Amino acid sequence: MNKLIEQTIDSREVAEMVGKNHKDLMRDIRRYGGQLTESKIAFSDFFQESSYQDGTGRTLPCYQVTKKGCEFIAHKLTGVKGTAFTARYINRFHGMQEQIAQESERKELVALRKQIEKQNRLLMKAMSSRITTDGSPGTMEGRYKRDTAQLMETIRSEKLLRRIYLITRTISEQQQDKEL
Repeated sequence: MNKLIEQTIDSREVAEMVGKNHKDLMRDIRRYGGQLTESKIAFSDFFQESSYQDGTGRTLPCYQVTKKGCEFIAHKLTGVKGTAFTARYINRFHGMQEQIAQESERKELVALRKQIEKQNRLLMKAMSSRITTDGSPGTMEGRYKRDTAQLMETIRSEKLLRRIYLITRTISEQQQDKEL
């Protein structure tokens, strides 16, 4: 379920970040590729061949640059250019990681909501089979039904679900820490 998501930046964006023409960066990456291959180091850990379509519809080569590739390029740069590029690519990769984490958290919240709704349906079904009174609002069973329905309506709020999830996760982690 948790598949590894490869985070890369298009070489055109990297060229812009370092203040180079894309064709010059492509030349440099090809040169690095020869050097890495000669050293028996996997080129694909740093750069992955790709392509894009330009404004005229031509398919042109580019590279998808991994985080390692960005670090590699950053080490080749010096001074202000090197510092600025390092800061930019770090910010860019952190942004990607945050986006992935938010999407993952959203999926977990949706799953939690479905689980709570399912449990509530099962609970309501079990309770309704046990209720022998008329279930009017004045009875204990009627109040239970009303209160449970209000609680479920409140839980539908994603913000509240997020809080419930975070609290539950924190408690679970604390319990695991105590067991260790």
